[in-house]
Amino acid sequence: MVVGSFGAAVTSNALTRPTTTDYDHSVAATEVPSGPLSPNINMCMTACIQLEVAFLLAGKQIVSGIGGTSILTSNYWAAQQGAYVPACVITPASAADVLAIVKQAETWQCQFSTKSGGHVPFAGASNIQGGILIDLSSVNEITLSSDKTSAVVGSGQRWANVYAKLNALGLSALGTHTADVGVGGSLLGGGISPLANQHGWGCDNVLSYEVVIGDQILTVTPTSYSDLYFALRGGGNNFGIVTRFTIAVYPLELMWGGSYIYQMAEFAPVIDVMTNFTAQSDSDPKGIATTFLDYTAPVVNPPILANFTAPPHTASTMQVQTEASITTSIPSPWGFQQTFWTFTYKANNALPHNIWVQCEQNVDAFLAQHPVAGFQLGCIFVPVIPTLIKNSNKNGGNAMGLTTDSALMMFLLQITWNNAADQPYVYQFAQAFITEANATAHSMGVNHPYVHLNYAHISQNPFFGYGPTNLAKLRAVSKKYDPQQTFQKLQPGGFKL
Repeated sequence: MVVGSFGAAVTSNALTRPTTTDYDHSVAATEVPSGPLSPNINMCMTACIQLEVAFLLAGKQIVSGIGGTSILTSNYWAAQQGAYVPACVITPASAADVLAIVKQAETWQCQFSTKSGGHVPFAGASNIQGGILIDLSSVNEITLSSDKTSAVVGSGQRWANVYAKLNALGLSALGTHTADVGVGGSLLGGGISPLANQHGWGCDNVLSYEVVIGDQILTVTPTSYSDLYFALRGGGNNFGIVTRFTIAVYPLELMWGGSYIYQMAEFAPVIDVMTNFTAQSDSDPKGIATTFLDYTAPVVNPPILANFTAPPHTASTMQVQTEASITTSIPSPWGFQQTFWTFTYKANNALPHNIWVQCEQNVDAFLAQHPVAGFQLGCIFVPVIPTLIKNSNKNGGNAMGLTTDSALMMFLLQITWNNAADQPYVYQFAQAFITEANATAHSMGVNHPYVHLNYAHISQNPFFGYGPTNLAKLRAVSKKYDPQQTFQKLQPGGFKL
C-alpha cells in the first residue's frame, strides 16, 4: 500500500496512515546498530545487582529483568527495538535515581540506553542488548503552573496525556503531531505540532531542563548554562539525560482539523494545493499541515486551508475538536517492523510530483521482485515555513541551523512491514528511494542540508546538516559538560556527535 500525506491521505485498499559529505543524503542499505550489541555483560550484571541492592535499601523496587529476562517487544513502536534484551531494566522515579544509575554505569563501564516513549524506528535507539535500560516511564508528571503559562512535564510522559490534560483546561503546548510519542525524545529532536507555525519547534518552547549530566543534576535555562540550553534544542541525547521539561503553555480550546481521504488518482492536484498552501502559509500561521490538516481556532474551512476541499475526496475527518482528539485519531499499531528516512528541500512545485511518481512506480517494481508481507509505505510532506523558523529564534535560537530565506519541505518516507527477514530488502529500497529523490533535488537546485532528527534513519546523521558552526558548538558543549564522554561512549543509542 502507498499512502501520500500532508493532512491528506490516499487510500489503496488497506489501512491508511498517513553520510554526509556535501550534505549527501544517500545512506547505507543495512541498518547499523546504534552501539555494540554485547556490552561487557559481566560488568553490567554487577552494576545491575549493586543498583538493585542500593535501591532496595532505599525502599525502591525499580530494578527488574536481571540476567536478561525482560522481553520488551510490546513496549516499543518498532519491533527492531523490542528485539534487544538488556541485562536489566531500571525504572527511576526522579533525577536522583537517574544520577545513581549513571554513576554506577560509569563505575563498571556498562553501556546503557534511555527510553522515553520508545517510538524511534531503529534498533538500539532506546534499548540495548546486554546493557542497562533506563526506562523513564515513571518520570511522568504533568504539573501546570499557577498562572497557567507553563507546565513541568516528565520525560517519560506521552503527548496524548499532556494534550488531554491541557486541552481540558483550554490550553496546549508545543509537542508533536502524533500523540503516542514520548515527550523526552521528541523535544530533544525538535518537535512539530499544530502550534508550530505560531511558536516554533517544540524545543524552542522549553523554558528549562532538569538534566542529569556528569556527577550532578542541573537546571538549564536561557541564562543558566546557556550553551547547554542551546545544545539541548535539537542536539538529541548527547549531553545528559533530561528528566523534566518546563514548557510554555498557550491558550487553545477547540480547533478545526483532521484529514481528507483522496484516491490515488487525485493526488497530483492535491500536491499542487499543498505547494500553494506552503507558499501562502506565512499569511495565516494558524493553518498547518503535518500528518493532519489543522487550523488552531474553531473556524470551519478557513481560507488558508479551503483549497484542500477542491480535489474530489472520498472521506473527511475534518471537524471542530480538541488537539488531543485530532492527534490520536489515526491508529498507530505497535510492534511491527518500522523505518523512517528523510530529506529536506527548498519548497518547489515540480519536485513533489516527481517524488509522488517514485512512490507509485518504485513500490510496484519493488513488490513485484520482493513480495514483502504487510508492506505499507507513507510519502509524507511537512512544510517548514519562514514564520515557523523565525519563531524558533527566541532565547538565542536552537541548534538546527535553519534560516528564514525560503520555505522548506521535509519529506518523510515511512515504511511498515511484518517480518524482520525482509529488512535488508526494505532498507535497500529506502536507500535507493531517498538517493534518487535527493539527486533530483540537487539537479533542480533545490536541495537543502537539513535532516530532521526525529524523522531520520540511523545512517543519516542529522548534525552535519546543522552546519559546521553549530556542529562545532555541540561538540564543544559535549566535552565541557561531559568530559568523560559518557553520553558518547556508554550511551551509544541515537545520533552521536
